[in-house]
Amino acid sequence: MTLNSPLHHRSLWSLDGLTGRDLASLLDTARSLKAAELAGHPQQPLRGKNIAVMSEVAEGPALQGFTAAATALGARVAHIRPSVSQETAQLLGRLYDAIECEGLTGDALRDIDRSAGRPVFNGLGEPGHPLRVLGDLMTLREHSGKPMKDITVSFRGNTNSPDARAWQQSAALAGFSLRMGEPVQATSCTEGAGCTDFIWDEQRNHRCADGRVELACGCNAGSPAHAPLGSEQMANQRYALQALLCSAVA
Repeated sequence: MTLNSPLHHRSLWSLDGLTGRDLASLLDTARSLKAAELAGHPQQPLRGKNIAVMSEVAEGPALQGFTAAATALGARVAHIRPSVSQETAQLLGRLYDAIECEGLTGDALRDIDRSAGRPVFNGLGEPGHPLRVLGDLMTLREHSGKPMKDITVSFRGNTNSPDARAWQQSAALAGFSLRMGEPVQATSCTEGAGCTDFIWDEQRNHRCADGRVELACGCNAGSPAHAPLGSEQMANQRYALQALLCSAVA
């Protein structure tokens, strides 16, 4: 399997600066990785690559998730204590192919990015990272079976939050319809104007295992059979994270 890498050696901190073509390529890469693994032929395009993870803590869900995703691609991951000196960043750039920074400030990230000369990530494994929406986009497409342009998502929550901004940006890039703050029509989904395919509601009781808001099907929103999509969402988050790594590091 050949993986496209249009974002080679590019630091990915958010959806800012990505084009619709970039987004489509990332999702294609994630789907290819998932299909290969499900077929029993997992890919390791990062074999021989070395990734440093800078973090004050030695373990945690975000660190474990990132490390598992990277090592499954064949990369070697080393955990090191944070340091933001120019000399240290330059040394890391010579030793590693990419640097993941957990819990560092914006200024520290920019200093490392300027000096390392390698892709620098800012907590890709964290539940609140703006690029985590890519995994949700995979779930939208797979669960609905529709082209992205025919999908409607209802966002219910703080419309000025980072999550809202990530959804707005992804809708603009991917072309799906996004309804911000509108009530969801709890009736059967046919061709009704008020129908929505998926709901992202920060007040919902259902949460993913990492604490993120869980997507739900939009049809029959008031029905007891209104099933959440947490298991699909969590699985797709890993493939989306791996696609980000492949596209920037491979």
